[in-house]
Amino acid sequence: MLDEHTIDDPWYALAEQIKDARNRLGMSRQDLATRIGVSRGTILNWESGRRVPIEKCAQLADALQINTDALLKLHPEVPSGDRQLGSKDEDGRGFRISLREVALMGFGVLSLVIGVGFLASSTASNECFAVGAGLGTAGSPFRSAYDAAGGRADLGCPSEEVRKWGDGVSQTLAGGTLGTGVILSLDRRNANVISGQLFQDWRWTADGAAADVAGYPAGPPVSCDGTIVLPLTSGAAGPGAMVQRAGGSSYVWIHGDIWIAYAAVGGPTGSLGRPTEKQTGDDNSQSANFEGGSILARYGAAPVTNGGQGAALSLEACSSVPHDVAAQPSG
Repeated sequence: MLDEHTIDDPWYALAEQIKDARNRLGMSRQDLATRIGVSRGTILNWESGRRVPIEKCAQLADALQINTDALLKLHPEVPSGDRQLGSKDEDGRGFRISLREVALMGFGVLSLVIGVGFLASSTASNECFAVGAGLGTAGSPFRSAYDAAGGRADLGCPSEEVRKWGDGVSQTLAGGTLGTGVILSLDRRNANVISGQLFQDWRWTADGAAADVAGYPAGPPVSCDGTIVLPLTSGAAGPGAMVQRAGGSSYVWIHGDIWIAYAAVGGPTGSLGRPTEKQTGDDNSQSANFEGGSILARYGAAPVTNGGQGAALSLEACSSVPHDVAAQPSG
């Protein structure tokens, strides 16, 4: 399936090209957005690999001082006769349908998408890299976190060198019994590992822009009265956490004012209990439903908690949880 972006897929390669060029020029996302006439959210979508800058490719290359041909080399293309990349289909899923059809028709998508350079990278991704490769002696926290989380048997091995992702650095893990995972570090002095269901649910928060919007793990997952919680920090959406959903087999991202209000009444240890569905909303308001009530947060107003009682949540008082249990929760 080619519906989801991996850290080393063609969409991410293009996203990284855009982000690296912008950072090299010292531009903010808003600066770049203003220069080419799009919103800041559009830039974030391009840099997360969720959208492809089809109509703005020339302006983008000019603003980033990149040769247009070099940028187009990474630009995913659709063979002649197929629907135009990014066009809406009957069910509204857009370019993802075309990409899937291209793959099923055997057009050799990887080689057509970004050429020999990416194909070589893809071949290399099947090999095992050293844990912390690319960081030198600074890679030791990666090794410590990797070993503590189960090592090769549970996590498999790194499929790439350490690379920048959001405000920190990461290294993808594959081939372990727990499924795909990643080692993450904000400061290169401390690292955390997440894998399996926890990694998948974190990865697709904020439509795939987890590192930028949801943030990095502030520490390892913990168990708060039997509910697994992964605290997050340094995300654009403010403080938050991945919280085990009611039913137990997946996680929900609770963030911003909703997380602050939820933690103030005990989080999953209080009367609200676990979240029953993902947090929803827009720029004007956010809301979340829990086993014992709900929280509504409107912009510029204090959050309204319905049914919440309990002492403030203390993550320090929560207990450690085995990595394999956090990766594949069941209760």
